[in-house]
Parts: sequence; structure tokens; C-alpha cells
Amino acid sequence: PGTSGARKRTRVFMDEPNYVPNLVQAFFDVLGPEELEGATLVVGGDGRYYSPEAARTIVGMALANGAARVAVGVDGLISTPAASVLIRDGDPSVGLPPACAGILLTASHNPGGPDADFGIKFNTKNGGPAPESVTDAVYARTKEITEYRVATGMPGLDLSTPGDTEVHLPGGRSAIVSVVDSTRAYSACMRTCFDFGAIRALAARKDFKLVADAMHGAAGPYVKRLLVDELGFPEDALLNCDPLPDFGGGHPDPNLTYAAALVALFGLRRDGSAEEP
Repeated sequence: PGTSGARKRTRVFMDEPNYVPNLVQAFFDVLGPEELEGATLVVGGDGRYYSPEAARTIVGMALANGAARVAVGVDGLISTPAASVLIRDGDPSVGLPPACAGILLTASHNPGGPDADFGIKFNTKNGGPAPESVTDAVYARTKEITEYRVATGMPGLDLSTPGDTEVHLPGGRSAIVSVVDSTRAYSACMRTCFDFGAIRALAARKDFKLVADAMHGAAGPYVKRLLVDELGFPEDALLNCDPLPDFGGGHPDPNLTYAAALVALFGLRRDGSAEEP
């Protein structure tokens, strides 16, 4: 409860036979062909270790289960908020329709790596995490599942470059795999929520400084696009914005323990006081 999927040690997903396919097929079975067939599915995550391998497995399974299109983030990266945007709204600028659901490869703030944590979480078509009624049904299905479906003969998927790949499937059916730069759709959504002009004016002030630390997680590309490209903050305001599969050996949890270097830049102490400038 509360994880909207499964979160375990990475080696469980990597090494336990059919763990990933069984879990994903159970979700597709609960979703049902009436939702998935002919629809779009979003797949991505925070870039932690084993994400590209899991993403490719899920793409093949989604196509075999009837999806007409699977949208995958560049290098498998889609932050959780951006996945919500893509599921709800798609990305009209590249012809991507809204999705019936999403599968996120993340273990939240837990560390990443072969001896750390991995997770598969499910979002429904409202863009939010699957409720317990769905995850309970998925769990029940995993205990009785006897087979899973996966597309065969698929070309190797290059997740590094945005674009569409048409995949020809048995029975004469074809589908599309869309590698998407989800920072674009997310930025468009943020422009409807915030006054970018006012923030640009703030960024231009000489008496205002900002530091943003992405902790080598999925937020890095979004931080760069929004703060630097869209709002005009200097690039040296960004820290650790290159996503890494082990989060640089750190713990991607922005608190006083794991973001100590960032806290120090603000001159803050653990007791809540501040150092003299």
C-alpha cells in the first residue's frame, strides 16, 4: 500500500525469473483489453539502474497486449510529474495522444544501483498513481498468472533520440514506439500554472540568487529546460543535473542529511538558524 506498484531490491527484478513480465502482465490483465487495445501507454522513470532493460521489456509486452503506441522517455527518463502530464494530455506538438495508463520505473527516494532498490509503479489514465483497488487486483493476479505476452522480432530500440519507430507485429498489425522529450510537454504545462514573465524578471535581478540541485535524478533535464532555457537563470545555478543510474552514489532524498551540500550553500544549520553572511 502506498507504493502504487512494487518496490524491492534491484536484483529481485533483475534475477528472479519472469518477475518483471509477471508483474507487468498482471497490470495489463487488470487494465483489460477494452482500455489497452488501440491505446497509448507511457513508460519511463527516474533513470535508476536497470531502467533501460525493464523499459524495453515493457514496451514489447505493451505492443503484444494490443497497445497502438508506447511513449518512452529519452534514455528511458520521465519524471513522475511529467509522466502525469503525458498521460493526461499527451504532447500535441509531436502528435502524441493522451494515454490509457503509465508504468513508472522508480523506487522514489531510495538509492539506485545493482545492490540498491528498483520499483515498478502504475498510473491510471487520470495521470495519478493507481489506487489500492487496482494494485490489490494486480497483486491477486500475480498469484494466479500462467502466461505473459511479449512481441517477438522487435528491432533493438534506440532510446537516445526522440522520434517514432513503426513496429510490424505478427498478424499484420503495426504499432508505434515514440521516444519523447518529455521536458517539452512538461514545460508547456508549467506555463499554464505559473507566470513565466514574472519569474524571468526575478531571474534578471542582481540581488537574487538561486541554486537547484537535481541530485543526479530524473529532474535534471527539466530543471535545465525550465530554469535556464525558459526562465533565464544562469547554468552555474544548477547542481548535479546529469541523471546517473546510481544517483552519483548518493541518496536522492532532498533533506538535511542527503542534501547537506545544498543546505550548506544556503548557510543553514540543523537547528534552523543561519550563519552570518
